Amino acid sequence: MSQLVIYRQEETPSNRSHRLFPIYSYQHDLTEDVTQTRILLVYKHEQSPIHAADRLLPLWQYERWNDQSETRLNALGFGSLSLYEHHTKPTGTTDRFFPLYEYVSNHDRDETEFSLLWPLANYKSRQGTVTSASLLWWLASYEHPDADHSSFHLFGGSKMAMVRHTRSPQESVFELNPVIPLYRYRHATDGNSSWDIFGGVLGLDTTPKGTRVKVLFVSL
Repeated sequence: MSQLVIYRQEETPSNRSHRLFPIYSYQHDLTEDVTQTRILLVYKHEQSPIHAADRLLPLWQYERWNDQSETRLNALGFGSLSLYEHHTKPTGTTDRFFPLYEYVSNHDRDETEFSLLWPLANYKSRQGTVTSASLLWWLASYEHPDADHSSFHLFGGSKMAMVRHTRSPQESVFELNPVIPLYRYRHATDGNSSWDIFGGVLGLDTTPKGTRVKVLFVSL
């Protein structure tokens, strides 16, 4: 008849272990230099020449990969489902506390992204230059994908914004649209420019050859 052993200790040329059931267990593989420690099935420690891990479930989990210069810390959850995560590796860093904020950097592309209570605030940058930013998405947004293009919207998104300014290699356009199109100004790199009110009820077109007045959508 088998008996329940409360405490056991063993030692061989390749392994060393001892345990106090069900409170504590320890094992050390001398061949691979791997150590494992458990306490009350909630805490676990693992250690090897290339990897280390500590887990106190569900409060936090920490892992380190020495051969990859990578670390990961999770808290209040399990793995990627944790409320808090901090992950660093040679190619970038992630730091987030759901749903408060998230920060992500990519060293290979020299890009960063930060959001606060999304969509309350969000921004992205590349090589130190802001490529996009928004506040409550519809309230204010800015995009600058490259050196030749940019756009700004206030109180709305895309062409439905109350205030809109866009820039491209061909032209720069400013629009003011409170409920209905009120004012629009366009300046092109070829020297042409124009402005109009109420979508063309009254306006002015300017070209290198001269200026023409526009009334009721007709150029005079």
